[in-house]
Amino acid sequence: MEIPTLLVDDEPDLRRLLRIEIERRNHGLSVCGEAGDGTAALAALRTTDPAVVVVDYRMPGMNGVETALRIREVRPDQRIVLLTAFLDDQLRAEADEAGIDACLDKRSMKELPDLLLALRA
Repeated sequence: MEIPTLLVDDEPDLRRLLRIEIERRNHGLSVCGEAGDGTAALAALRTTDPAVVVVDYRMPGMNGVETALRIREVRPDQRIVLLTAFLDDQLRAEADEAGIDACLDKRSMKELPDLLLALRA
């Protein structure tokens, strides 16, 4: 069973790395789309049907938490993982309040296996 995943990050290199790792590990995950900001993510939801949205925190326009809140307006049950280099207790609390399912720190690619586990959970 494939788990379609939408990658949302303003850094194309990170999106490419995540896509490669997801496809390389192939634990049932597949990338069904990519977006470079929150507005593009909302548009992508209309053309893809992701089981999980992986969203960066710092992006132009809406940040990842704002993007998650907007996603929840149209897809209340959407699973969302926040992947950020700026993770701290305050951001975790903000993400929790927004209903984000998991927060992972992208400063260390050692987190990537945790991302894959979070997506499959």
